[in-house]
Amino acid sequence: FAILTLILLIISLMIIFKLSIQQINPLIAFTIGYTSHIIIDCASVQGVKILYPLSNKNGVFPFDTTQPQAYRITVGSKADIALGFIFLFLTLPLGFISYKTHTRFIREIQKDINSAVKDFNELSSNYLCFAKLTGINTISNNKISGEFLVISSLDQNTLLARVNSLVLSIGKNYYKDDIFTNNIEIKPKIKAIDTTFKITITNQTLSSALQNLIDSLTYITGSIEFFEPINITPPSTKFKLISSSEKQINLNHAPLDFLIKENLSNLLIKRSTLTIKTFYIQTPTTQPTTQTSNPQQKIIAQEIEYLQNQS
Repeated sequence: FAILTLILLIISLMIIFKLSIQQINPLIAFTIGYTSHIIIDCASVQGVKILYPLSNKNGVFPFDTTQPQAYRITVGSKADIALGFIFLFLTLPLGFISYKTHTRFIREIQKDINSAVKDFNELSSNYLCFAKLTGINTISNNKISGEFLVISSLDQNTLLARVNSLVLSIGKNYYKDDIFTNNIEIKPKIKAIDTTFKITITNQTLSSALQNLIDSLTYITGSIEFFEPINITPPSTKFKLISSSEKQINLNHAPLDFLIKENLSNLLIKRSTLTIKTFYIQTPTTQPTTQTSNPQQKIIAQEIEYLQNQS
């Protein structure tokens, strides 16, 4: 009977643990835990008044009150002490697993945005991280699924990810985020270094200032003032990737390759101070070495004369 009790206890604990970490409902998890405790107590000789105050009779599992001693363990007996040592022994490997891996294990089961943000913040300094998700595009109301490169985390409930040529926000707010999801997990795919630095650009084009960086892995935040008027239609997304006026654009994690596609990278810049976030792919034999790899470096371009009506 001790073995049967042990098996039932382990099964109960597994059910409680799974329901708890999935955050189905704290009340349900508490109710199952409390109920299972009473059922296990029914394995004692005395049993438990499970129908109290409707009945004062003791309920004993498996509900044979004629000979309870034949099926149960007496408290303080050798069998009870042995069972206690068995439970104590089981806590050692479970405690080690909990200490080493329970956080990631729980996050993988939860698959919610909060867990994804935590995983990204822990892994992004060493890997290119991809969000594997299923959700809804809140602009088109179309279902969306796949793996998308994660660029940054805005807060504990929001990630920024590369979807096609744009950077979209991913979260659980249908009215604020571009992609709504309750099923997301972070996959570290490629060894990479995440670097952020600031540069000042004067009388130079964006392409020449950032010529040694990989276009699709470089993201720009800040304002750029051009000498001449610009013509760009900002994408219709809830996350404000780009906003513009006559001669100025404001960028928020804008991909460099998107700016190149919009013919903005070769326009002469009057002045700008930008924050550049870029990813360097790591290989066994190479390290990232570019003219802009120093976070404190400022690019000061050669001064040239520019006339508005002269090509």
